[in-house]
Order: sequence, then C-alpha cells, then structure tokens
Amino acid sequence: MNVLSTLDLRDATSVRRTPIHDFVGYHWPALRNAAELLGGRQAVAEADRLFGDLARSIGIGTHTRRRIDRLIRLLELDDDVVSDNHVLSCISPCDPVVTELCLLLDGLKQAFAEFISKQQTA
Repeated sequence: MNVLSTLDLRDATSVRRTPIHDFVGYHWPALRNAAELLGGRQAVAEADRLFGDLARSIGIGTHTRRRIDRLIRLLELDDDVVSDNHVLSCISPCDPVVTELCLLLDGLKQAFAEFISKQQTA
C-alpha cells in the first residue's frame, strides 16, 4: 500500500469507528511518511500492516495494539525502534517537519488514550 492508496478507512469502519480509525484514516499519508523518515523500509512495512489491520476490522486486537505502540515509540524517537540510518539527524530542530512529527505523536497518543478509555468504560 502506498501514500496514493484509494483505500478509505471511513468505508471499512462505518459500523463503529474508534478514535484510532479516525486519526489514522485522516493522517495516514503523514504517518507513513514519518515512519519512512524515522525507521526506513521496515517501519513503512509495519505502518502498512497497521493500516491494513484497521482497514479490515472495526475491532483493534492485540497485534494492532502492538503496531500502534511501536508507531508511537517510533515517533517518540525510541532508540529501540528508530533506524540507525534515519535522516532525522540531518534535520534542524527548527525545521517545520519536527513540529509536524510532534503533532502526529500527540494526536496518535490522544486517539489511543481515547480508545483505551472507551474500552475500559464498555
């Protein structure tokens, strides 16, 4: 799956969408680009699997939760997840891409927290 994919998560999850489905569906190209920037091909493949999981199911299972967690850790620049070859070291901290990465991280964390909160109250 690539950035120009015509797959729309809104159609796949019309029964009961979660905040994760909404966030990833809306920010998918940016999330995929961030994964490539920070983690290379392996992170892009993992992000594609996450997107596929969410596109196929309205539920979020264990594997999907782990993929979401790894994407969050990637955006947090966790040394265990970020590729040694990442190009972030070449980017100035003042570059607007840094702000966009932080906004993606905050949004994904918030969507995941909302999902967890709804799971606990259900």
